[in-house]
Amino acid sequence: MNYNHSKSMTNDYPENCPVCRAKEKFKFIRDFYVKKNKYSLYQCPKCYIQFWWPKLKVGRDWYEKEGNPYHVRDLAGLKIRRGYHKLFLKRHKKLIKGKKILDLGCGTGEFLVELEKMGCQVFGLDFDREAISIAKQKFSLKNVYALSFEEFFQKSDLPKFDIITFFEVIEHVDNPLEFVLNVKKLLKPDGRIVLSTPDRERMLPNLNHWDFPPHHLTRWDKKAILSLFSTCGLNES
Repeated sequence: MNYNHSKSMTNDYPENCPVCRAKEKFKFIRDFYVKKNKYSLYQCPKCYIQFWWPKLKVGRDWYEKEGNPYHVRDLAGLKIRRGYHKLFLKRHKKLIKGKKILDLGCGTGEFLVELEKMGCQVFGLDFDREAISIAKQKFSLKNVYALSFEEFFQKSDLPKFDIITFFEVIEHVDNPLEFVLNVKKLLKPDGRIVLSTPDRERMLPNLNHWDFPPHHLTRWDKKAILSLFSTCGLNES
């Protein structure tokens, strides 16, 4: 299994919030144990994010080989299955026509295929190399990349986008503030960001193993998301 604690943050208690960087007295939520490692869930009183500590950075190998239920390469099909994709297409059908759209965490690309049918110019990113191979070979998608977020954001030949989506992604990111700031750089002045993430206020939030490390690194509600976006200079629409 390929995941590690951050080498720069090995204290038992966090010194700074990983989102707003504030030095606060963080609210303890609960502990979680996996493979003899202990992780503690805290909430920042300033920006409301909940984050697991010690901080983790999960690598590509883990997602490709051991990251179920994110092991998508065998699920590729022509049909949209995800509820958040269906909801996006239903809500934004008129908005997206002819737009340039980037989907971060695109998997095998079924969502991009549907957008392309609606006249969109589509781009996608996923660091599961086999998923991107399926997107290219099975769906003939051109502008899809098998890169990490860090590698992708460093590319110098990227266009600006009308819409950037990342569904069920932000809870996997070890540095949400840097991630959203990098996303913002790729937006057109009137561009939009659309995302989804599990709501920590839902019933039985601790029922599923995927809402714990190393699957998820943070937990969110609407207040925490709005706080993050406000810090990044983005407004709700």
